[in-house]
Amino acid sequence: MENCYRGLRPGGTLVATAPSLSRVSPSYPGADFWRFTPAGIRELFVSRWPDTFSIHAFGNLRACIGFLIGQVVAEVPEIVLDHRDPHFPLTVAVKGRKT
Repeated sequence: MENCYRGLRPGGTLVATAPSLSRVSPSYPGADFWRFTPAGIRELFVSRWPDTFSIHAFGNLRACIGFLIGQVVAEVPEIVLDHRDPHFPLTVAVKGRKT
């Protein structure tokens, strides 16, 4: 994170994604730090990114299953892909800005 931050010009933006493909515990959704869940990436950025950033999770159980069985996006109804379930992120995206 420090290297990514140093590599940006003032006003620059880092856009990064990470695969998640995991079930986030409904009992402890903000405490799953050991992998690339939204909470894990937030923890990584909070400790190392001095400026503003935002995190977004994309996916749901059906999208995760489709990914695992190799289903192409054209085979999945758009309504399925548009639904976001915080308990089943497929991809986590972060946008960090350097001031």
